[in-house]
Amino acid sequence: MQLERLSQARILRSRALVNEALRLHLPVPEYSDKELWDDFWGFPVLRPKAYVELRKAIRQERKERREMWIVVVKDVVIPIGGILISVISLLIAYAALKLNAHS
Repeated sequence: MQLERLSQARILRSRALVNEALRLHLPVPEYSDKELWDDFWGFPVLRPKAYVELRKAIRQERKERREMWIVVVKDVVIPIGGILISVISLLIAYAALKLNAHS
């Protein structure tokens, strides 16, 4: 029973990792490559070396995507926010001066 659960867990982890790689448009090892795949009860399962390499590629891809968004926020969003705050401040100051001039 314990071996069966471990095998099922290995199958599920392998499938989840492959699905994540596909979602990120990363290459997945060919199922015909017996050095990278095992067969458990008719299900293809990544061997440990292939599992580690694919997990490493997924982490690297996520890191690169995260870094891209950090650059976008830092170089685009924050400066635009600063400009908007400055314009709003100037409009408020102008309105205050205009109200003060009419008093």
